[in-house]
Amino acid sequence: MTPLDKITRRQPPGRVSRRFFMGGSAAVLCTVIVGGPLLSHAAAAVSNGVQNAPAKDAFLQISLLLSGHAELPPAQTERLYQALGAADANFAVQVQALQAFIAERKLNAASLQAALDSEQAAFTALPRRILLSWYVGVVGSGAKAKCVAYEDALMNLAVSDQLRPPSYAYGAYGTWSAQPVGKAGGRA
Repeated sequence: MTPLDKITRRQPPGRVSRRFFMGGSAAVLCTVIVGGPLLSHAAAAVSNGVQNAPAKDAFLQISLLLSGHAELPPAQTERLYQALGAADANFAVQVQALQAFIAERKLNAASLQAALDSEQAAFTALPRRILLSWYVGVVGSGAKAKCVAYEDALMNLAVSDQLRPPSYAYGAYGTWSAQPVGKAGGRA
């Protein structure tokens, strides 16, 4: 018998056991019952992500303009965007309006706040909130404050060539407890 004969040879129909049929039916039923809401939730999340794409792009462009950096960490950008959006329901709309304001007037970072203050725009405080969240790593204040970044906050990165973030012990346990040795043989 050739390999082609094995493939094309008619096989007798297999029997399906009652347990297999009932298990398969239950699986299909569960998929329909549970899968429908999950699929609609997933579709809503994807739709929301597509709708938020312009706002995320606007947030990134405004962050680059305000911070003066050529690039910012994508993961931190996402965390800050999500935290600012959670703190203010109108954040996405305001970010897009701010970006349109900047583009329409061809503003740079130095002249942006003065233009916002003079026109008393609804989103006048937004550049300050965005820049504060990038540099401090905290969104909100008081009981609603949420720490989004610490070691990677821009205030710590700006001085990282000379200073290390506060409260970080770089060394073995207990190295912080010894008195530092001062210059010229004296104590510091």
